[in-house]
Amino acid sequence: MNMRLARQFAQLGWKRDAAKLWDRTFLSCAVSAIIAGGLFYPDAWLMAGVVVACLSPLIVLLTVPDYLAQRRTRRIEDALPEALYRAASLSSFSTMESVIEELAREKTELGKEFASALRRIRTGMGFDDALRITRERNDSRLLSRSVELIIVGYDSGADISRALRSIADDASDMKSALREKAAAAFMEKATLLMGGGVIVPIILGAMVSLVNGLNGSSLAALGIGMDAASRAALLSSSILGNKIYILVYACMASTFVAQQEGMRERALLYAAILAPLSFALFTIASGMRLA
Repeated sequence: MNMRLARQFAQLGWKRDAAKLWDRTFLSCAVSAIIAGGLFYPDAWLMAGVVVACLSPLIVLLTVPDYLAQRRTRRIEDALPEALYRAASLSSFSTMESVIEELAREKTELGKEFASALRRIRTGMGFDDALRITRERNDSRLLSRSVELIIVGYDSGADISRALRSIADDASDMKSALREKAAAAFMEKATLLMGGGVIVPIILGAMVSLVNGLNGSSLAALGIGMDAASRAALLSSSILGNKIYILVYACMASTFVAQQEGMRERALLYAAILAPLSFALFTIASGMRLA
């Protein structure tokens, strides 16, 4: 986790020591959550709310840099095909360094990356090495593939204009494929999270409310069914079972979504958001009067 956070900080240009910040935040949040949990132990809901509040700085540290880094990557990928097409309009007799200069003029995150690569080249670093640093700095499959193709074109001595146009076509096709894949993955995640995190808790809560609203006293007077104490005990057990089911589902759904994204460390974050939301919806639904 420290390495991923440090990578995100480097991409965003933040100078803070990511490892130390993570260790301090994790330790302080864990200690605060344990102390708060002990203080509010008798009241389960209040304890859960206070613990989540104590863990909020850790949640922010896990989400904000990741969101900003992903937004930066999307901006780079959005600008890449058009920038390559413009660079391809240069003369076939242009050098690869002039192509990098053209890409560095972009007033985008992509331009900043190629500007850094250009500075490395001008300070004596090899063309291949300078661009590979750009590729390794960014978590973009599209940029990585385009940079690798530029390096191959440079090493092979191919016609620059034709090579760049081919790379731009490849980047445009790959971008479309990635968008289609992301849309399909989003639908799967939305169905999983909405179904289990919102709809199921509401249905279970509504069923609890309906059963709780039924008047079984008349049946008990006739000797049919359970007495009031047994009925209350059964209802209490069913509510506990529903809550356990909701918690297990939230953890499983969070783990599945995190694995689908290729970032297992997000599972805890998703569960910390999904489980309280599901419990809150279940509580609201079970408190409604349906009978």
